Amino acid sequence: MSIGPTVRRMLGPIEAPISSAYRSLFINIGDLGKAMEAVPFGPRVLEVGVGDGMIASQIIGRRPEATVLGIDLAENPGSLFEGDHQRVEFRSISTSELRSEIPGTFDAIIIADVLHHVPPAIRPALLADVSELLADDGVLLVKETVIVSSPGYWMGKFSDRYITGDRNVSFLREDDLHQLISDNVPGLVASGRSTIKPWKTNLLLVWRRSGS
Repeated sequence: MSIGPTVRRMLGPIEAPISSAYRSLFINIGDLGKAMEAVPFGPRVLEVGVGDGMIASQIIGRRPEATVLGIDLAENPGSLFEGDHQRVEFRSISTSELRSEIPGTFDAIIIADVLHHVPPAIRPALLADVSELLADDGVLLVKETVIVSSPGYWMGKFSDRYITGDRNVSFLREDDLHQLISDNVPGLVASGRSTIKPWKTNLLLVWRRSGS
C-alpha cells in the first residue's frame, strides 16, 4: 500500500505547501513553467494527467490568453490549482472519452510525468487519442523523467514505487521516448529540448505538428 494518499489526507490545509516542498526535491516547477512559456503555441491547452494542477497553475499564470482543460483518471483533479479558475476546467475523464467529444481541438497538449505510469501496452492507444485531439498546427509538450545516471532519477523511481505506490512504473530512455511519440503521433517535427532543474533526468521535449 502506498503512503502518499494517507499522508495527504493527514496534512489537510497544509497539503499545498508540503506537496510543493516535497516536489521541489525532484523538479523545479517554476523552471518547467519558464521552459513552457518560451514555446509558442495557441490559447487552447489540454493537460493530460493533470494531477493536482500545479503545472496548470504555471500555464495560466504565465500565459494570460490561455485556457486549460486538465483531465485525469483520478478523483478530484486540480486540487492544488492556484490561479484564475475562470480560465481552467478539470475533469475526471479519459483521453478516449474526450476524443469522442472534441477531436482536433487543442493548440497545445501537455503530458507531464505521465507516460512512465502508463503500462507500455497502453501507451500507443493513449498517444493515438492525443494525436486526434491535437490541432493540425498544434504543439505537443512531453515532460518525462528519463533513464539517466542521476541521483534525481533514482530518487524519482523510489518515490513513484514506494511513496506514490506505483510498483509497475516503467521509465523510458530519451531515444525510446522519441520513438514512442513518432510512432503514434504522426506529422510532428521535433522543435525543442530542455532539461529542468535540479536534475538532468527531467526532460522536456517539444514537437510541432506540420499542418500538412
